Amino acid sequence: MNLRPYQQQCLDKLLWSYSLDGNDLVCLPQGGGKSHVIAAYAQRLNQPILILQPTRELIIQNKAKLEQVVDPKLISIYSAGLNSKKISQFTFGTIQSVIKAPELFKDFKVVIVD
Repeated sequence: MNLRPYQQQCLDKLLWSYSLDGNDLVCLPQGGGKSHVIAAYAQRLNQPILILQPTRELIIQNKAKLEQVVDPKLISIYSAGLNSKKISQFTFGTIQSVIKAPELFKDFKVVIVD
């Protein structure tokens, strides 16, 4: 996956700041390619990541991008609206479903909220 220069800059800063204390905030406009940045970030970190979205449509979109760069067997969905409650290395979830069982997600050190 080739990122646009501004997406690559965003990814580079996320990777740089990963070892620092605190949380990061990334702001890209609608249509700015957040799905691509999320996929590239997950691929580079290669560790358990919980990716939260407010809607089923965003889960499907983000999952499709991630499947382009990592083994689809490592990706799961935790969302009642999508009739799936699986957890794996890269877990996409709707906030409404995940909030009901926070104990299941306590081991995730990286959480992305889209």
